[in-house]
Amino acid sequence: MKKLLCTILIMVLTVSAFSFNTSAASKAYFVIDNDTVDSTCKTERNGFTVYVTGSSHYNGDCRRQASSNKNAKYSWCKKSEAVHSVYYPIYMAAGVYLNNTKFTDTQAHYYVVQRDGGYLMNILNQKTAPGGWTYFDYTIYMNNTTPETYSLYGMSVSPSGIGSGYTGADAISISAEAG
Repeated sequence: MKKLLCTILIMVLTVSAFSFNTSAASKAYFVIDNDTVDSTCKTERNGFTVYVTGSSHYNGDCRRQASSNKNAKYSWCKKSEAVHSVYYPIYMAAGVYLNNTKFTDTQAHYYVVQRDGGYLMNILNQKTAPGGWTYFDYTIYMNNTTPETYSLYGMSVSPSGIGSGYTGADAISISAEAG
């Protein structure tokens, strides 16, 4: 009986030690509006200078940029890392709020923002997206500066660089979990 208890104890300690050497899962859910006033979040923009108000927008306003300017960018991020994982990818459901008929970029580029930069996660046709929330899934498998470590701060949008319409930036939502 002592031998069995010792064996079980050794197995439990081994499993516990293994668990502490891998990352515990973390998860987050957040919504960030353009030009947020939430002190835990930040928005940054290069371009997207046109400010639009109206009741159809999330919290009554949004930003837009000519879709021909592929160098413009609008980012929505947490000020600190929202989800962090070692060895395990991060699974996320991203939402973008679009409710303006002038948002007509047929190939708006959405990026996940990590510690080491942004990675393309979706190309969305804003012209045909339904008014309101549009969702897409993404899995973070890479982080070039720290291999085996994954991070999530938020997301950004850039115009496609084509067309004569506009790329919209209103609100985003992210639900993410490591593991």
